[in-house]
Amino acid sequence: MDLHLNRKVLTGGVVAGLLSLLTLWLVGRIGGYEARILLESSLPTIRFLCSTTAAAAATVIALMLTLLSLSESHETSFRAAHYGRIQGIALLSTITLVVSILVLLLLVVPIQESEKIPARAYEVLYYVILGTAALLGGLIVAIMLMLYEAIVGLVQWAHPETDSHLIVDEEDEEEDVEEEPSGGGR
Repeated sequence: MDLHLNRKVLTGGVVAGLLSLLTLWLVGRIGGYEARILLESSLPTIRFLCSTTAAAAATVIALMLTLLSLSESHETSFRAAHYGRIQGIALLSTITLVVSILVLLLLVVPIQESEKIPARAYEVLYYVILGTAALLGGLIVAIMLMLYEAIVGLVQWAHPETDSHLIVDEEDEEEDVEEEPSGGGR
């Protein structure tokens, strides 16, 4: 499966994630008690981040379904790259949605109220949750960059004075017909 993740998208996602991890490094190594205090203070923000990324990812998935149906209902034939881009955006959005929901489910457990959890567990949990938040930030940035590229391609297609790389030319259609075996369909 070709996800059409180009260098710009990957760089943007990685840079966003690394910036978040940099803040972890700046805080420095912390012990169990400090981790519990920092975790308690960051939980509302992490919950908000997860809720927001889940809502954004679900919205993007719905929009990709709409874009797919519009692409199929139009008389213009789009190249495979267009559908690959939609598939890539949908895949990253689905991963983001699932990770966001899993973190939210983890945060539903009132861990700060329990006295039975060892101090070391708070330290591990602190780094796991903030690392996951960095991952979510990187995924959202990558999705937004992929959406931007998709929008630019569609604007080029819709603009009357611009040639689009998304459209299958008549010459390409003739080559596809010659290469397609008999009895082929979708």
